[in-house]
Formats: sequence, structure tokens, C-alpha cells
Amino acid sequence: MVQRLQLYRFLTASVFHIGVLHVAFNMLAFVPIGASLERQLGSLQFAYLLLLFTVVGNVIFAAVAAVCSLLCAAPAP
Repeated sequence: MVQRLQLYRFLTASVFHIGVLHVAFNMLAFVPIGASLERQLGSLQFAYLLLLFTVVGNVIFAAVAAVCSLLCAAPAP
């Protein structure tokens, strides 16, 4: 991602999902928690928090995937 300068993927990865069931389970968890948190923080701070979680979560995922690909790679014959 970073090597090819596709930094936009750190934002778009949270929007695109695997399937309808994945979206349904995310919404099932997100709606009650998100509504309560938005009332406490306000809409703007809630949006900033979502943006922060999106970027940090995707950066962590990319880092773990990179480490795993290095550690799990088959040795050359």
C-alpha cells in the first residue's frame, strides 16, 4: 500500500466490506454504541474519532500483515 503510494486505502478500507452479512454484523454492533457515543461527544468530535480509528486500525492491520508476510514466507529452495 505505502510503497505504491496508495495511501487512500487507509481510509477506504473501512467503507468497503466483504459481504452483506459482514455489514449487517458491523451495523448491529455500531448503531447502539455509536449513537450513544455521538450523543456524549457531539457529531464533529465523533466524526474525528471515527476517522482516527479508521486510519489507526488500518495502519496497524497493514503493519501486522507486512510482518506476517515476512515471517510466514516460505524459504527459497
